[in-house]
Amino acid sequence: MSPASKPPALGAGAEDQALQVMILGRSIIRLVRQGVQQHSQGALTHIQYRALSRLARQPSGLGELAQGMQVRLPTASCLVDGLEQAGWVDRSRDARDRRRVELLLTAKGLALREKVRQGLRQELAKRLAKLDARQARDFKAGMRVLQQLFPVEGGA
Repeated sequence: MSPASKPPALGAGAEDQALQVMILGRSIIRLVRQGVQQHSQGALTHIQYRALSRLARQPSGLGELAQGMQVRLPTASCLVDGLEQAGWVDRSRDARDRRRVELLLTAKGLALREKVRQGLRQELAKRLAKLDARQARDFKAGMRVLQQLFPVEGGA
């Protein structure tokens, strides 16, 4: 890490701690993006993985997917087109409302999502296994605090 990008020392002030959370968040996102590429052999982008994960938790319509991923509808539509062409997602008419198209993961899409998810978990577990007992306790305590401050929606 270069001196210019080195994070500031963890200060006592809330603003210093907020900056640390922002820096750490970017590092974790970078790690996940690299892991998605690695564990999918370059087949998936991070945003595609997010879409597959969201649909694995709950099939939804295009509008719900766009809203949940915080992207515009045309962006979500283009994303789903690619997922469908790859054979990872199917569009299906909702039996109760024929105007509504539901997005469903295919077996191929679910298998890829699970492969990447498992690879990411193993990669993170390797890093966490390097902690000594005191660090592991501190990490768990810190995670509890972070989970209170930033409630998790869904899962990975």
